[in-house]
Amino acid sequence: MHEAVVGELLARAGVAVDYAQLSEADRVALLTHELATPRPLYSPHLDYGDRARSELAILAAAAEIHRRYGAAAVPNYVISKCNSVSDLLEVGVLLKEVGLLRGEVLALNIVPLFETIADLEQCGAIMHAAFALPRYRRWIAGRDDWQEVMLGYSDSNKDGGYLTANWALYRAEMRLVEAFGAHRVKLGGLVNADRSTVGNIPNKYGTYYYNSLADFEANHPAQFTRTISGRDRLAGSYLSSSAFEHWSDAMLGAARTSGARLRTWGDGYGYALVATGRIDAMCDPAAALWDVAPMPVILAEAGGRFTALDGDPSPDRGDGLATNGALHDQWLERFAGMPRVI
Repeated sequence: MHEAVVGELLARAGVAVDYAQLSEADRVALLTHELATPRPLYSPHLDYGDRARSELAILAAAAEIHRRYGAAAVPNYVISKCNSVSDLLEVGVLLKEVGLLRGEVLALNIVPLFETIADLEQCGAIMHAAFALPRYRRWIAGRDDWQEVMLGYSDSNKDGGYLTANWALYRAEMRLVEAFGAHRVKLGGLVNADRSTVGNIPNKYGTYYYNSLADFEANHPAQFTRTISGRDRLAGSYLSSSAFEHWSDAMLGAARTSGARLRTWGDGYGYALVATGRIDAMCDPAAALWDVAPMPVILAEAGGRFTALDGDPSPDRGDGLATNGALHDQWLERFAGMPRVI
């Protein structure tokens, strides 16, 4: 939508005939030049399409709300499915048209929402490139060196499924913290954009502010830790499985008497929860290879451990145990020699 509206404004002003056909580098150069000029692109003496008129009217209404009630009444402009630096700059151009960007002073926060798997993979690089632009960095300096970002669970889950989405969100968080730290920008947000809940995990994690990766690791709650959880005792830890009803009586009894809290977040999703530090262990005495094949790599990178229940690191043994590492041998010892399934 922003591309189309900005493209129409540029074309009607005689600046660029076909903005949509420009490369990303050319778009950034053109938009940066336009943002440096004091004159608007819009003219009341020209005709515009319905979309451009509608979007400009919405922004004009936001500007009027600012004038009447103050900037706190409309504090953010969220860019859905942001996937490039030009997406950020296009919003700047539109804000400039209605007076919500004056010179290098933003009247509200420009908030990119990264939703698809591809966008999550690129979000760190996108923000790094945006901060490297002197004009954009000055905008952020004027906002107290603070930039909010949103990450979308719902669309990433539709795009890649539970396992891929959770791992992509985890990696995106790390890339963002590193990019923000490199440019000395405070990271606000990491807000899950989905409006529903998934299992017992809340969909909106709140707003946090960090200056560096070390700050992030030291202060961030468990669902956004850089590695796996830090629990080192079975009592009080979380153990998940796809379905406990298939466990043998011996294994289920051993799990129940361990003091661990049992949950059923199943299949690949449960293993991803271990890798992201949301639970401490995941065990399936009968596991399909396609659910656990990537787990040795994922758990090792996260700082945890994956093996079969006999301790073999191969994912093709027909069962699986993923833990934060500290609990791994304790669970293996507790389940040793037991029948596994009914």
